[in-house]
Amino acid sequence: MGSQSSQMSGLRTGETDDPRALARRWWPLDQVAEGHQRLAEVAADRLARLEKGLSGPELLTVALELAASFTEAMGPDPLLPPELLPQPWPGTAARELVARCWALLLADPGPGAPRLFDAYAKVVAAVTA
Repeated sequence: MGSQSSQMSGLRTGETDDPRALARRWWPLDQVAEGHQRLAEVAADRLARLEKGLSGPELLTVALELAASFTEAMGPDPLLPPELLPQPWPGTAARELVARCWALLLADPGPGAPRLFDAYAKVVAAVTA
C-alpha cells in the first residue's frame, strides 16, 4: 500500500488522512459488502445447480437470477482498489463465483440458446480480471 498511500497523502477529511478510513467514510462499504455477500450466496447456490446439469428453461432462469443479483450488487460498488477495501473483501469471492457460473452457462450454449447475457459475461470477465 506504500505507493497508493503516498499518492493519496494529500487527501484528508478532518483529522483523517488514512486511505482506508477515508474510503470507509466516503462510501457505504458495509452496505456494498452486504450486497456482495448476498450475490455470493445466490451464485454459490446457482453454481451447485449448474454443476448438476440444467435444461434450457432452467439455464435461462439461472442466467436471469445471476444477472439481477450481479446488477444489484455491482450498482453501488465504487470498484475501489484492494488497498482501500476492508480485507477480506466479499466482492472478490462473489465475482469469482459469478464468473464460474457464467463459464458454465456459456460453455456450450447449443443452437438457439439465448445470447441475451453475453454482455454480462464480458462485464464479469472484465471485473474479475
